[in-house]
Amino acid sequence: VNDTAPKKHQRMFTHATFPRENRPQMPQKGAADLKKYFGSIPSGEPSWSQYADFHLLLYLAEAIDEHTAITIAEAIRDRKEVPEGAQTLVKAIAGLS
Repeated sequence: VNDTAPKKHQRMFTHATFPRENRPQMPQKGAADLKKYFGSIPSGEPSWSQYADFHLLLYLAEAIDEHTAITIAEAIRDRKEVPEGAQTLVKAIAGLS
């Protein structure tokens, strides 16, 4: 009997649509993939939920820097708004600013 399991399971990641890593048949990811991803996410979602895709975080860590990806991951974990500076940087790379 496991008495330490959470009473309610809460998924950290709400999306799984960003292109996967290590797929030889998929081309290199870039700004077009970011733009397509954010275009498919409802704008009314909280910012933490918009960024809650594991492969998106991997890409951001590689394309921008690990610190920014960690900041976004912490916002996802805590269900808090992603800092405006991080959002602005990602949207600028995606060509959405």
